[in-house]
Amino acid sequence: MDVSAVISGISTSLTIVKTIKDIDKNFDAAQYKLQIAELIGNLAETKIAMVELADTLAAQEVEIDRLKQFAVDIDKLRKYGDNFYPNPNEQGLRQFPYCPHCIDKKSGFFQLHRDDGPRGNCSCRNCKSKFIAMNMI
Repeated sequence: MDVSAVISGISTSLTIVKTIKDIDKNFDAAQYKLQIAELIGNLAETKIAMVELADTLAAQEVEIDRLKQFAVDIDKLRKYGDNFYPNPNEQGLRQFPYCPHCIDKKSGFFQLHRDDGPRGNCSCRNCKSKFIAMNMI
């Protein structure tokens, strides 16, 4: 549920409260009870909407934190051409780049692995994308 639904629920509850205030309790007991029941139901729905909204906001905060960390991590990589590579290791071994598809989707850093077949062909174990003639550096 979104913010507008929560606001609508609160507005409806306030309208019901105003109606209750105007009821003469001595003459309209049934009407009074009906309005109180409607108010309780409306407030319960609004409470549920608020809980759902809080959950949505918490999930968005987690995603924002993940994307901030992604931006920090990508700055630590070495860029060569259009690809990102791990920083050189101590042995100076040549390495395949990280999957450009996964980086574009910001799903993470997954290093490509050599496929059987022509030299330089590789694939991503995460998204299963295949790449032809990737450079190793």
